[in-house]
Amino acid sequence: MSRQSLSNDSVNIYFYRFNIFHGANLQVFSYFCTMTRQIKHILTGNILYIVAIAATFLLFPGASIWPTAIALIGIWAMIAYIYKLSGSTNLCGWWTLLISATYLAVGIIANVNHYTSIVSSNTSIPYLQNPDSAIYYFDAMKTFDSSIGASAPAHRHGYGMLIAALWHLTDMTIVSPLIVNMTFILLSIIASGIIARRILSAHIGKDSRWITSCAMIMTAAVCYYLNSGTLLLKEAGICFALAVCTLGATALISQPSNKAKTVTLWVGLIVGLALLTFLRHSYILFVATAIIVMTPWKRNKIAPALSMLLLCAAAWGVTQLLMHDYEISRQAANIVNGNGVANSYFHDHPQHATYNNMVGDYFSYTVAQRLLWLPISIITQFLTPFPWNFGRDLIYGYTLDYAHITYPWYIVGAMVLFYIIWAWRKSPKSLIRITLAGIILWCIPAYLFAGTVSRYALPMLPLLVPAAVYVWAQFSTKRSFHIYGGIYAIVLCVTLIICHNLQHLGMQ
Repeated sequence: MSRQSLSNDSVNIYFYRFNIFHGANLQVFSYFCTMTRQIKHILTGNILYIVAIAATFLLFPGASIWPTAIALIGIWAMIAYIYKLSGSTNLCGWWTLLISATYLAVGIIANVNHYTSIVSSNTSIPYLQNPDSAIYYFDAMKTFDSSIGASAPAHRHGYGMLIAALWHLTDMTIVSPLIVNMTFILLSIIASGIIARRILSAHIGKDSRWITSCAMIMTAAVCYYLNSGTLLLKEAGICFALAVCTLGATALISQPSNKAKTVTLWVGLIVGLALLTFLRHSYILFVATAIIVMTPWKRNKIAPALSMLLLCAAAWGVTQLLMHDYEISRQAANIVNGNGVANSYFHDHPQHATYNNMVGDYFSYTVAQRLLWLPISIITQFLTPFPWNFGRDLIYGYTLDYAHITYPWYIVGAMVLFYIIWAWRKSPKSLIRITLAGIILWCIPAYLFAGTVSRYALPMLPLLVPAAVYVWAQFSTKRSFHIYGGIYAIVLCVTLIICHNLQHLGMQ
């Protein structure tokens, strides 16, 4: 071998070692730069969260400062840790959760001020002008201490039982159930991201972290959904229950990678069903419907699907034992027949005047007539709450202003609609199944209430968001989607102007 050949080999070996050494150093350096950037973001975000809470206490006094502040900071720490355990984290998802948590924390403190400052009350006996909130709170007081007043209606008792059980840990205060509702919504946002990841990660050319954070952003951006975490209503708990039930049902579509994840999904389903037995038993039927629609019904899926349906049946049976059969049967019959709660809600609100004149006596309609009217009911439910009259619901809490910012929902809804009309043809079957389940469930309250109680459709959001994520991932850069978006925006603006004029004409 020549001396030149040996020299060339030595040079090659030198450069090879140089590249390995410095390449490894560059990787380490890049890793530390990324970690440093993340740490800076996390420290900055946490400081801003604490500052926002402190400033809100100064502006809206009412809640006990130290117990409430410690609870809010502790809840955020727990949520951030659970998000870390979810397996697909990035700064985008983390900031989504932090901004959501900040809004919820600030909204809770402000609302407590509203409930206590109006009549110089306190957090133990708040002044609640929302009829549902007042009944739930009074029922919880009665359950917590039987010497307080008379019993509330039996069919509302489940939520009161949960609040009363919580008070045995925190003492009687409106702050603790509101913080629990905040926790429910934040967990629902995480669950929505995981659902989308499980449905889409194997079918679109996007990183699982991108899919998760995109779904979380879309869910958190729906103001009415997020705002339910600041109010003493069942909706936050129901949103969480349906989200974890849906997450559990995804085991029928996408096989978990190990036994631990399988157990986690089943536990989520059980927890969700257990909550629904206390909060709103009719949604147990919603979960059963979703399971039936989402199941591929192959030989290896029949047994787990039937097991899930048996869990739904068991939850329904527990509800029958916890509540009164007569009350459950009567309430269900009233909703279907148009008597009692449904009828009074529809007719007693002045903002429904024009719509009521258009639809007539909706609750006396036959099934066929309601189905013919269903497209109008769906449009009404999609558009409400309308993005005006922000001050109309302020008596129920300051944050009701935020619920009327419905434009982000219109954007998410536009992508879901695009999927329904065009994009579903080439989409994965698992996405078709979960979206179909979401559409069916979303239409049920529209059918029952002619679209006038849009908050009953909020829990279906995690079933619909994966379709919106799919459309954004696959079509956002295409000209056809841009044309669709322009036409949609024009039609939406025209429709909202017509609705605004009709509603205010009816209220004059």
